[in-house]
Amino acid sequence: MRVLVFTTAYNEENTIGDVLERVLDTLEAIDAEADVLVVDDGSDDATAEIVRRYPVSLVAHPTNLGPGVATRTGYEYAVRNDYDCTVRMDADGQHRPEEIPTLLEPIQNDEADIVIGSRYKRDTGYETSAVRDIGIRFYSWAISVITDDRVYDLTSGFRAVDIGVGKQHAEKLPQGIIAINRCIREGLSDYRIKEVPVTMEQREYGNSYLSVERLAKYPLYSMYSLINALLRHNR
Repeated sequence: MRVLVFTTAYNEENTIGDVLERVLDTLEAIDAEADVLVVDDGSDDATAEIVRRYPVSLVAHPTNLGPGVATRTGYEYAVRNDYDCTVRMDADGQHRPEEIPTLLEPIQNDEADIVIGSRYKRDTGYETSAVRDIGIRFYSWAISVITDDRVYDLTSGFRAVDIGVGKQHAEKLPQGIIAINRCIREGLSDYRIKEVPVTMEQREYGNSYLSVERLAKYPLYSMYSLINALLRHNR
């Protein structure tokens, strides 16, 4: 099995080096051929310069295009280079590279097509804003009703997918806040989805893509994504 671990980064000079060191150490111990890709989404700090110090691949966007486009770039790279599956993670230190094998195991054992690293499968003490937590839980319930798959942590960006799923995301992954649209498409496509418990760390540096303005728009955008994904699936 050929595995691509990729991360999307925007101004993550404080964390990207540590993340890559831990990813490379972890991949040395897994039973698979594995490579690492960083998608630098138009950073204006030293992120790309730091990445070039490591034995990993780099795709650099000339400007900041947002997490949807950056993530799609990662899947496009995986498809173009004939990988069998991908692991997508954040570059800000919230996801633990040491848990990559936990995400890969169900795919390697042909038990799942999509494996989501969930902060809600066990109590790890991870804290998020009350508004975001309520939104995650509501839309997780709504998507579970629509797709018959119980997804507890639909916004988790720490996930492994079979390349068949990766091909779909390379072609159709939307811009902006992608989690709800993505999960609906996955559920309605009859992919086997599994959640595994992971421990997520609190962000220490930089700012989340979900700014106050974006959080204010999140409920409306989420409802739009819900309706849009259903309409597209039924065409």
